[in-house]
Amino acid sequence: MYSYALKRLIRGKGIFLALFLSVALAATLFSGILQGADAVSASMLDMVLEATDVDLVFSAEDRDLTRTSLTEVEAAIGNLENVAWVEHLIRSVEQGVGLGIEVNVTGVESAMPFTVVALASDSPLVAGIEGIDSLELGMIYVESGSMNSSLFHEGDPVMFRVPTYIPEGDILDIQKRYAKFTIGSEVNLDDRLFSIAYGRYSDFLVSLLTGTTQTIRRPTHQLIIMSEETFLGWINWIYGEGRRHTRVLVAETIIGLDRDSLLNPWNLANSRRDVRLVAQRVNSIGAQFGFTPVDYLGQLLESIETVSANMKSNTLLVAAPIFFTAWYLGVTVSEISLNQRRREIGLFFTRGFAHRQVIYILLFEVLLVGILAGAVGLILGSIIFPLAISGMKLSQAFSAISPVTAGVSFAFSGALALMVMYKPAQRAVSQEIIDALREYQSEEETAADAWHTPALAMILGLYRVAMLLLGVTVEQFRPATGNFIIFLAYSTWWGVDFILTYIAPILLFWGFTKLFVQHFSWLPGILERINRVLVGDIAQFSALSARRNVRRTAASTFMAALILAYGVSVIGGVASTDDFTQRYVMHTIGADASVWLFDGGSAEEIRVMVEGVEGVEAATVEIWFQAQSAVGVISVRMIDPSSWRNIAYMEEGWIQDEEAFSLMDEASTYALLEKGAAQYTGAEIGFPWLIQLGDKIHTFTVAGLYG
Repeated sequence: MYSYALKRLIRGKGIFLALFLSVALAATLFSGILQGADAVSASMLDMVLEATDVDLVFSAEDRDLTRTSLTEVEAAIGNLENVAWVEHLIRSVEQGVGLGIEVNVTGVESAMPFTVVALASDSPLVAGIEGIDSLELGMIYVESGSMNSSLFHEGDPVMFRVPTYIPEGDILDIQKRYAKFTIGSEVNLDDRLFSIAYGRYSDFLVSLLTGTTQTIRRPTHQLIIMSEETFLGWINWIYGEGRRHTRVLVAETIIGLDRDSLLNPWNLANSRRDVRLVAQRVNSIGAQFGFTPVDYLGQLLESIETVSANMKSNTLLVAAPIFFTAWYLGVTVSEISLNQRRREIGLFFTRGFAHRQVIYILLFEVLLVGILAGAVGLILGSIIFPLAISGMKLSQAFSAISPVTAGVSFAFSGALALMVMYKPAQRAVSQEIIDALREYQSEEETAADAWHTPALAMILGLYRVAMLLLGVTVEQFRPATGNFIIFLAYSTWWGVDFILTYIAPILLFWGFTKLFVQHFSWLPGILERINRVLVGDIAQFSALSARRNVRRTAASTFMAALILAYGVSVIGGVASTDDFTQRYVMHTIGADASVWLFDGGSAEEIRVMVEGVEGVEAATVEIWFQAQSAVGVISVRMIDPSSWRNIAYMEEGWIQDEEAFSLMDEASTYALLEKGAAQYTGAEIGFPWLIQLGDKIHTFTVAGLYG
């Protein structure tokens, strides 16, 4: 039975060619999407791994560094398999005045709390410090971006101070211990070392993944770098007195893994599992001494894997019309080919084959076609995706074919082929033997498909189009009640609406085509009369062909309409996205350009300097802060109304009353209110608006609505 199917496939290649092309098209796109997402993930991973080498960080907080056994832990971890290198640092945490290690400099009466980071003088981490070659004994180095760094002068003495106590001693026996050091040259830390030293390494990884400058915008900080030998000399002297410092110190072990043996960019799941196993072995050592782990490499792999999965799902959703077209085309050509093989199917019945056996033969044929189409699609996808992704070379074409991708691609093409053939095959074997043996039977003589399904599809498509035209969203009808039945109904509506966002054009055109071509017999007559006026009597031949091949006509009409609609929607979507992105960027920046400051004290001076730059027409200061209001915490912007209105980015219609700026110029108690807040509270122009800053309430009058 199956040998016949194989022979029929080889001898009747022309019958299966159209089906093969439709499945191969879908398989090529499907495989290309999977391989492209994997290639992008591998590229992201390579980019991040080149920029950073820290994989695990283990931290222990204690007031007694001896209990962390930092040296012993480092040595034990370094002996583990797949651990490439181990470093460590000691950090005191700046928690505010009177809570960190306090620093006194000459000429300043009050002490300043600083974060102090101690590195071994021979540590490779020192390479991230710009301004010195090595950490000298007895010297401290202030990071140039620190607050109050201008108070530290090279060569001057500096005094460290920390409160101490005796463990299990008198709680009132708090004594301060001092240490005198010399100020070294001012230093700069690169982003990597700063994030490690300040405990912000996760932010550094996020900036690498997203391509943002998050780490460049460093928070307000006060940071001192010194050698571990210098710092421990003072701390061990305190321990030698039998005392302990009241300030918490953090001992951190920084670990790099053997990435070559652990990571496979084309199999992130297995790579993440192998990294997790190494992290667990490391944790079994550090946990004995109070170290808590952060698996940055594992988190990185998980993030990239999530990005890859989202990329695949989003692209597959966007490409859903193409898959649907391939399925619909396959169903149509399957029905046509089976109609041509009717007598062959009838001969099967006369030779005693059961209906189920005939279906198995037909499905096995199409399964072989699907597997062959999947192989072709896998190869074509590998060739095409380097052309679509910038930075990929043709030499990397087949590197993205992983066993998982290949298996899923073959499963997809095989399943699509079976779905294409199953219903036409059932219809073909359900006919009587005498009908099957007839030499010809037009499609007019076959039973028409039910009209309910295409009608429902067209209604759903029209619903989504109406929602778009009216500018209405499901979110606007979110119920305020907690009734379970209402919530269930709303959730169902929301889910259906979300799915229709992607498939509404398909449903609309498919339903319309099926109804008007297959179920409205008068439509071909009208088209025939119109064509007679245009081309004459020859129109009756095309009309006759259309009546005899209804399904083929419906498929051709649907595909032409879908291609046109899909092209319009894609071009429109790209144009809308570009327009939204441009407007969003302009709104976020606030004007043609902006300078962000973390200290507003020099804002006016910088404004004057910016106005002096060639090409700058005008500049204004805009201060952002948050305050409590009737709608919760809101963003507030302080502006100079006369200059801001001419500089800030505003679109037509954003300001309801142009006289609002004149009112704001006259009195400082007038303000612009965002339209969303006004609609939520019912506020109008002239209404009072209260905001709370700290324990004070400020009253403003709404001069205009903005947004």
